[in-house]
Amino acid sequence: MSSSGASSSNLRPANTKDPAWKYGEYKSATEKHIVKCLLCSHLCSGGITRLKEHILHSPGANAKPCPRTTPEIRKEIEEFMNKKSESKCRRGSFYSEDFARDIGDQQPHVGDDDVIEIGGPSSRPPPSKQRRKNTRGPMDLFCRGNVEDVVDQRLRGGPGQQTTLENRLKKEERKNAIQKIARWAITAGVSFHALTSRSFHVALEAIGRFGSGLAPPSMHEISETCLQEEVRETHKILEIHKGHWKTYGCTLMCDGWTDRRQRSLINFLANSPKGTMFLKSIDASAHSHTAIYLFKEINDVIENIIGKKMLFKL
Repeated sequence: MSSSGASSSNLRPANTKDPAWKYGEYKSATEKHIVKCLLCSHLCSGGITRLKEHILHSPGANAKPCPRTTPEIRKEIEEFMNKKSESKCRRGSFYSEDFARDIGDQQPHVGDDDVIEIGGPSSRPPPSKQRRKNTRGPMDLFCRGNVEDVVDQRLRGGPGQQTTLENRLKKEERKNAIQKIARWAITAGVSFHALTSRSFHVALEAIGRFGSGLAPPSMHEISETCLQEEVRETHKILEIHKGHWKTYGCTLMCDGWTDRRQRSLINFLANSPKGTMFLKSIDASAHSHTAIYLFKEINDVIENIIGKKMLFKL
């Protein structure tokens, strides 16, 4: 154990809590993939993980068993590994952010066992430089599907875009989130049927992708900026439908109904292989629904669709 005390500080990771580093150190400052056992001076190629296998005499491991280890040392390391495994289980995943980072950071090497350590303490940056959880990069825009496509697939009963471990913590978080949505819908007087709309599902998916900290929109943002954007998008969709009407034709549909204010309303829609598109709605309360009146209104819609005046006259 005297060799452990004589070890240079730069041959071990700083601020590590792993007790295995009391019994090992890097071979040199430039060869951190090789760890020297301070008990028997054996060189373990593969980092601290291989040193643990060496000290613990792990069955099936490629590391040579340490002849100078003791039951006390093995118990100390095993207890640390068990606590670390339980901590990862409580977080709902066996893979930490360090795991994903180290896969890209590790460089291949050739040693006696030809093993690369993944997630070893030697590759971890200081706490102040560690990445935040759920860090996203440009590739996320290409790897994840379109929000609306994901929702459509889910509504059809297909597999979700993202799969997470169904553990107690996730279930509690979902229960809490759903309760908050219900409270908002109840206090704001939102119809419960609105929660079944596709646009609501799309909104939830978009919020989930943004993550924690999304600032709510202001009334002005919704009533002005967002409303105008939706109007522009609707006109774009209408132009796409008009292109199909020129090629395949369309069927003009209209229906009349009376609202709660006893107004007589008539809706006009166009149906084609592309789908059904709402055109306009008129208030016909002040008019008698005669053949002449209905012909005039329908004729106006047809002229708007074909883009020219009709020759029909009454």
